[in-house]
Amino acid sequence: MTDLETLVLQNTLRTDLTHSYQNRFNLQNLKLTGLPKLKKLDLDFNHAILETKNHPCGKISIFSYIPNLQFLTLHQNRIFSERTNILAKLIEPLQKLQHLNISSNKWKHIPSQAFCTTHNNLSNLEQLDMSYNGFQLVPEDTFSLCYLHSLKILHMDHNFINHLAPRLFHRMTNLEKLYMNNNVITHVDVGMFSYLHYLKLLAVNFNELECGCNVRPFQDWLRHNEHKCNPSQVICESPRNEIGHRVINYSPTWWECDNKRTIVEVCVTLSFVFIIILLVFLYFKRWNIYLYITIWRIHLSSQTDEENQMLLSRKYHAFISYADETVKWVREYLIPSTEECSDYPFRMCIRERDYDIGGCESESTFECIQDSGCVIFLVTREFLQSGWRKFEMDVTLGHMINDPKQHKFILVFLEKNLESELPSMLVQLKSHVPSIHWPVGKIKRGVFWAELKVKILQTKHAFLQ
Repeated sequence: MTDLETLVLQNTLRTDLTHSYQNRFNLQNLKLTGLPKLKKLDLDFNHAILETKNHPCGKISIFSYIPNLQFLTLHQNRIFSERTNILAKLIEPLQKLQHLNISSNKWKHIPSQAFCTTHNNLSNLEQLDMSYNGFQLVPEDTFSLCYLHSLKILHMDHNFINHLAPRLFHRMTNLEKLYMNNNVITHVDVGMFSYLHYLKLLAVNFNELECGCNVRPFQDWLRHNEHKCNPSQVICESPRNEIGHRVINYSPTWWECDNKRTIVEVCVTLSFVFIIILLVFLYFKRWNIYLYITIWRIHLSSQTDEENQMLLSRKYHAFISYADETVKWVREYLIPSTEECSDYPFRMCIRERDYDIGGCESESTFECIQDSGCVIFLVTREFLQSGWRKFEMDVTLGHMINDPKQHKFILVFLEKNLESELPSMLVQLKSHVPSIHWPVGKIKRGVFWAELKVKILQTKHAFLQ
């Protein structure tokens, strides 16, 4: 007997055939002395229990005399490890153990550090079978704090596991085969695969995999590791419209799976872009908006009869004073942009068109200025050198002195760098009257005309009903 290497005691330790807990064989009473060379021990189908309460100090010593044991199977027994960490104490003396089968033991709750022996004696363990036990939760430190670096095959199938901690296997660097099939796993965290460098086989079929946004990392892992896990066996079990479909074929829409954070980021970005565009639009259209508001206020404002008579007495919104060289600009730009516009047509007094034929020019100038709500001076170098334009300015100033409320100056500079050439009277006048510059680029001309119209309408006497 001392040379015995294999001992099979399947279904031989049961004292009666009932399932009474009190009548079951206690492994603590098993005597395995005198077997120093024993390498394989089979204790399957005995429904045995392991109790230590009647033993001095609760010490488990049934395997103390078989230190060379390499193969131990305890299939279909009743070792309740949830009471204490009995398993670790049970296998503590087995430093050469390579194969451990503890399947079908009804371990409903795996204890913390279940495989962590005092002296880390499971460093040679290569195969571990924990299937058919019915446990739901596997604590993260079940293996992670134990030295199971030689483990190559791990069976955790046919349980009720619904979740696996990402660092559960981080010390099983040599694991080659992992059986997780026939559980209720809904989500596989691919982070746990980063530690399994030598993984050759992963079985996760017959689980409750949920095909949603969270499955996409595992889906990508399947595409790159078809040689390790057969994609045809990994099937969706929820939601209802995906039941029976392969996980690898799951194809969600962008709206479903580019998560809320992405949607929020897109919405915030689009809102920010929209606000910037709106601010830029309002900046370039500010005078147009101001113009519409001014026109709207004019239409809504109520005027007394005396004011209406005064407004009706004016023929023009503005009198235009300009040099002869500026006639082309007046015809091509001013008249189409003010008198022919659809939003609010203005009436301008143009001397070539509106002066009485054969009449005295000075008298016509005086009358036109009198019948205009304001005077617009188109300032150019030729304008500054013209004596007649100086006369028109003097007439306008004379009206303003007699009745400051009736007339208004607007200076429009059609050329650049004229400030240094302005006469002292215009320099003083420029600081008290509105002035605008003709833009070189076409893009800003819409702003120019809107601003000019607003400045004309800002004097209520320029408005004609």
